Amino acid sequence: MNILLINDDGYQAAGINALYRKLTETHKVIMIAPDRERSGCGMSFTIYSELLLKKIDNGRYSLSGTPVDCAKTGILKKNIPVDLVISGINMGPNLGNDINYSGTVSAAHHAWAAGVPALAISHNSFDHSGRTYDHEASAVEKIIGSIGDFSIPFLYNINFPADFSLIKGLKITVPGKRIYKDSLQCTDYKEDSEKIFFQSEPPENGLEPESDTLAVTENFISLSPLSQLYAGFPLWVGGSRPYNIVSDLLRLDKNLARLAGLF
Repeated sequence: MNILLINDDGYQAAGINALYRKLTETHKVIMIAPDRERSGCGMSFTIYSELLLKKIDNGRYSLSGTPVDCAKTGILKKNIPVDLVISGINMGPNLGNDINYSGTVSAAHHAWAAGVPALAISHNSFDHSGRTYDHEASAVEKIIGSIGDFSIPFLYNINFPADFSLIKGLKITVPGKRIYKDSLQCTDYKEDSEKIFFQSEPPENGLEPESDTLAVTENFISLSPLSQLYAGFPLWVGGSRPYNIVSDLLRLDKNLARLAGLF
């Protein structure tokens, strides 16, 4: 399989390089990642300036653009036909409302919109000292091997719990609720300018049934089929829903039925 790896943490990040090491064992892999940290840039992309694509070594490149720019470059260059795009492994979770801002999820979203199956992979911890992500990379390989149908483009958002050794399995989920409390600090006041700095407290997670936030909190790998959300299926983000959505998703998407209960 021909796989394009992208992320928003930059080409030196441990997560994407763990995936590259693992997936090159059995697949043809091209990695194109931003030349610096680009978290939180969502669906932004470059239209009025040139970008620098720099070869790191055979198969790995850095790009002076956004995660979506990386996805566009990998798909449009057509050095190899791309069968699957994987964005991540992100340092930190992308749960609930995070999907609207995440560079990781947005890059995968662009790939899906361009007609290529895509996975967004994140890890529910910001403590990454000494972490190799080798276990998570092996789990991603297992997930890929369990997907039976790549003929119809899909977009799956996958979040790993913080401690891999405590994982109980994989659950199909819907986006939950993440409540952020943002604040603004202004300094260096001048007559016609001031410096602005945004701050945010750690978000509160809703723990509604079937939500990605609940699954990860209970040490399950969460897989949310965002392609159904963006295609108009009534997935729920932080509200109430009148019926069991996951059972409908399992019925509609045979890939999800294969993945449910994995691990």
